[in-house]
Amino acid sequence: MNSLDILAMGVRNLWRRKVRSLLTVLGVIIGTAAIVVMISLSVGIEDALIKQFENMGDLSVIEVWPGYSGNSRTVIDNEMMDKISEIPGVEIATPLYDSYARIIADRYEVTTSIMGIKPEALPYLGIEIAEGRLLTEGDDLHMLFGGQVPQRFQRPSSTSGMRGGYYDYNQQNSEPLVDVMEVNLKLTYDMGWDNSRQYEQYRAEAVGIIGGEAYNRYSYSVIMPLDTVVRLAQENGSDNNRSGRFEPEYNQVMVKAASLDDVAGIKEGIQAFGLQSYSLNEILEEAKKSTELIRIILGGIGAISMLVAALGITNTMVMSIYERTREIGVMKVLGAKLADIGKLFLVESALIGLFGGIAGLGVSFGISYILNNVIMG
Repeated sequence: MNSLDILAMGVRNLWRRKVRSLLTVLGVIIGTAAIVVMISLSVGIEDALIKQFENMGDLSVIEVWPGYSGNSRTVIDNEMMDKISEIPGVEIATPLYDSYARIIADRYEVTTSIMGIKPEALPYLGIEIAEGRLLTEGDDLHMLFGGQVPQRFQRPSSTSGMRGGYYDYNQQNSEPLVDVMEVNLKLTYDMGWDNSRQYEQYRAEAVGIIGGEAYNRYSYSVIMPLDTVVRLAQENGSDNNRSGRFEPEYNQVMVKAASLDDVAGIKEGIQAFGLQSYSLNEILEEAKKSTELIRIILGGIGAISMLVAALGITNTMVMSIYERTREIGVMKVLGAKLADIGKLFLVESALIGLFGGIAGLGVSFGISYILNNVIMG
């Protein structure tokens, strides 16, 4: 018997036992769909998890703080910044220098955090602009407003909130009283607490307003060029460096890794300097370990379904052999070899697996699409 004869006979035999063959194929469809859907579902869970973390912030950004060990403290100064920037995989690193100041816009004012950042680092920090532009090199007394700051402007004598425009929960959804992009702004470190000295008022200009999520780490801050904030804080005696040295000490550093694969190595290098560090990628990696366990469990469930389908094919073939002993005897009398008879049953089982597998893949793709795109979004 040649291969075509065996194949044709196998198809005819399956067609003669349509109900049994259909039920066996259905078992293979269920088994195939189960294992593919289970694995696809675990992959979908991991993708949804990654998207959720990406919405929380850039996974390749590492936050760094001064380190503490016993009574000793590892500070972040310009020398330490040079060391951090030289770590392999660092795309850019910028210190953050925080101070508090009062911004005056005609009859309104707000007391807010002033965050000094290197302008060249802003494009790497995932900051979205709702209006205007980012800070650029050459900017000095220029401001990039957090999305919630314009709404906090109040009149100094306002009874609806505290003097200086501290956050007023009754106004969190109201329209801003000041269009910071159009009005003339003044910046002063005079908080009204020290009447013994005269504070200078600096003419400032808004260049943009941060958009994106309703609340993020920049929502309640005003970003200005790092050198400007350091200079103003030192001129007004409000810098957070109490050592008396001219060189500032930074309270935080934002490090942008060239790729996610570099994050772990950069963190090790930072910690080797005695500094503290944090990245969303850490939590993501821990979460991925959990999803890997889920994937193994779901894959195991699917594999059991596939094993049951395989046992169903085996059972069908064994029962077919017992029922077709007379047919097998006739084939041997006509000159068929035992190898040809064995091939016949293998072809029949292969056809069941082939039809069931193809149909199962089609079903699983449809189910996976619904689960990953419709239900899980």
